[in-house]
Amino acid sequence: MSHERILKNRANLNNLKEPGQDAWCENCDERLIFSLRDDHHEFSLGMRTILECLKFAEEQGEIPKIPRKWWNKISVRHGIISRE
Repeated sequence: MSHERILKNRANLNNLKEPGQDAWCENCDERLIFSLRDDHHEFSLGMRTILECLKFAEEQGEIPKIPRKWWNKISVRHGIISRE
């Protein structure tokens, strides 16, 4: 798969958007994108998706609470949605 097709094959966190909420611009540039591959797939994963997964893990109690100050800095830098 070409580099361009990998970048367009973006993985996103499902069910992030609740009714009545705005989601981030899916077509906006991200500061950091990871190109991933397994035995059968090649795709890209944006930093925002990773951060949303981290926030979900925190909310589920799977990781310790991350300081609010850190989340505030990250949300400004990477444009993630605050769910609090």
